[in-house]
Amino acid sequence: MLRYRLQTTDYRLLEVSALPIPIRVVSSSPDLFGDLRVSSDRRPTRPSRTVRSSHVSDAGCFSSDGEKELLRQIDISGRPGRDGADGHSFLVADRSPGMHGRRGGDAGAAQAGEDGGHVRLWIGYGAGGRQRDVMELQGEVSARGQAVPSFSDQVPIGDAGYYFIEGGGGRGGDGGRGGDGQPGSVGYRGRNATRFSSGTNGGPGGNGGDAGDPSDGASGGRGGEVILTVGDRDQGLLMLLKGNLVGGDIGFAGEPGRGGKGGRGGRGGSSYHWTETHYYTDSQGRRRPRTVMRFNPGGFNGPDGRDGSPSRYRAADGMQGAAGRLRIVVMDRSGNERHYESPYDLELVSFDVASEYEILEPDSLISIDNLVVRNCGGMPLPDNYEIRVYLQSDRWLIYDQADLVLQKPLEPGETYTFSQAGLRVRLGDYVVDDPRNQSFRLHHVVNPIASMESGISRSFRNFENGDSIQVRFPIELTPISALHSLAPGESTRVIWAVKNISQETFDQKYLYRAVRSSVRFLAGDLDPKHVIFFDDGDQNYDLVASPFQKRIGELRPGDTQVIETRVGIRQSDDVIPYQSFSVGVDLDLQRPKSSDDADAYRCVDYRKAMIRVSERYVPVSYTHLRAHETERLIAYAVFCL
Repeated sequence: MLRYRLQTTDYRLLEVSALPIPIRVVSSSPDLFGDLRVSSDRRPTRPSRTVRSSHVSDAGCFSSDGEKELLRQIDISGRPGRDGADGHSFLVADRSPGMHGRRGGDAGAAQAGEDGGHVRLWIGYGAGGRQRDVMELQGEVSARGQAVPSFSDQVPIGDAGYYFIEGGGGRGGDGGRGGDGQPGSVGYRGRNATRFSSGTNGGPGGNGGDAGDPSDGASGGRGGEVILTVGDRDQGLLMLLKGNLVGGDIGFAGEPGRGGKGGRGGRGGSSYHWTETHYYTDSQGRRRPRTVMRFNPGGFNGPDGRDGSPSRYRAADGMQGAAGRLRIVVMDRSGNERHYESPYDLELVSFDVASEYEILEPDSLISIDNLVVRNCGGMPLPDNYEIRVYLQSDRWLIYDQADLVLQKPLEPGETYTFSQAGLRVRLGDYVVDDPRNQSFRLHHVVNPIASMESGISRSFRNFENGDSIQVRFPIELTPISALHSLAPGESTRVIWAVKNISQETFDQKYLYRAVRSSVRFLAGDLDPKHVIFFDDGDQNYDLVASPFQKRIGELRPGDTQVIETRVGIRQSDDVIPYQSFSVGVDLDLQRPKSSDDADAYRCVDYRKAMIRVSERYVPVSYTHLRAHETERLIAYAVFCL
């Protein structure tokens, strides 16, 4: 008997501790004013989060990131912190020549995310007890600087939805960006040269202003703080409350500004050119003119200013907000209190799968045995609420509705094994009715569910810890071996085998399940009268009239029985080349002994092969050729070589 072993691996965690807030119940308040609100039939709303805080202790069945179906919602989440203001940037240089740029402004500080609020609730059935199917909540709620000291609410329990407390801390503000430094201004221009003086150099460009410093990201706010008080006979109501007390996300560091660009040096003064004419008397006593070219040089361009320095401050991201706190107070009728840091919860540790046969086959029975469950929460399971373990039926798992009931209220960390009973399941039936390239295989998950009943009708989410089983048949066909084309007058062997892949013996005798294999003619465009078939004894058999059936005897574990038949195409001028026909091979097995139709056969494998008519090959004979034709043919062959 084959058994599978499963093991759980992960838990959902949340930090929990005490919060000393007294309960004061005065009157009903249908709406928590301002941003503090109670809403019904909608999902919790949160700002988008990039980083999530991890839960740091086992929060049992309370922790949740959000619910699709809501009875009500209380929103005490903290507001996000304000982002830091960007530093002032100076983008335009000073108009005065040669002026240095101003330093960019430093970014303003970011604001930390607001802490989640506080909730203290007493939960119970109120007047009328469980029969009313109504949960009553009373207490006080405060968040965002506002408070409702006399909160009261009543919700029908029904069979779906949760009362959700959204108490995440606010996201920290992002750091501001440092301001850009001011560009340096262009240097002053040098004086141009004149006839009486040289040009002067241009002035130096102004230095660029240094970049402003960014600011750090702010830390997220702390998650909210919740106290739930419940009577010792009403602890099942804790299954209806979910909450998100995660710490606020980090604020991201601001970006540094850029230094200002250094100003260009001033242009040097231009040079000055002129000519002078002088007269002189040559050797013959004549007066002649002489032109002299003169100039005064211009000045050099001034040096460029240096660029402003980047910010040397490396801003840091904020810190993740601390997770919120949860405290549960259980009060008995004498007023005695027991305090817990998380509610109860139930998880599946392991289970075995026992089967009717060594191979799990369709329409057979399996049993989910030795289920081991564990209270993975922080308080005992209530002893006056029924907890059922069951399976949900689907196409492949047909559950007989005989649930397991947890008989013991488990302490935190305590396990319980259902050693005396299991979950009885019949695997869904399957009959092969189309040709297959490979044998039937199915992988299906078996996933038991635990639910608290007694008017609660909610499942333990952390319980699910399923594993996959493989469903198949214990015998299989090998692919058909045959020629795929035959000329008229030719035949081919059709060979296949039946394999036993299980540890079960199959035979035609009493107490064994019987196996048979059949081959049948399948329609094609070839006229069936041209097809001839020979059985495994090489005797002619009319396959068109009825399938040929072979009963398999004494098929032991691991054995393979080969079946060989023959099929051919009659010699006839009426056979048209390239027409075809097919043969199909079935494998039938009696149903499992536990089936209502245990004596009936069903097809568990089906293969198909197609055979096509080919033209007959006629070899060329040279004996009838004349001598000159033979010589010509030989000469042509030599030429081709």
